[in-house]
Amino acid sequence: MSQFRDCPQCLSLHVIDPMLADPHRIAEVSYGGSGQEAVMAGQRLCIYNTPYCFRGARTDDFHLEGKLSDAVHFNGVGLAEHAQ
Repeated sequence: MSQFRDCPQCLSLHVIDPMLADPHRIAEVSYGGSGQEAVMAGQRLCIYNTPYCFRGARTDDFHLEGKLSDAVHFNGVGLAEHAQ
């Protein structure tokens, strides 16, 4: 899966000393509607197979929940949830 291929190597560059490692939160997001499951599957592979990586916000439904200021950009509520 090409979406996953480079993720662990890229993130491992940030983990020099495991005692000082900051966890990475990877959002599960695919913007573009149907057919994006491969993108999200790659994100999940990275989340569950890379040390210090955790699932972040799933933002695909933000447009249904009033968390966007337009069709793409988060509003204040969306930014606050994405930052958790």
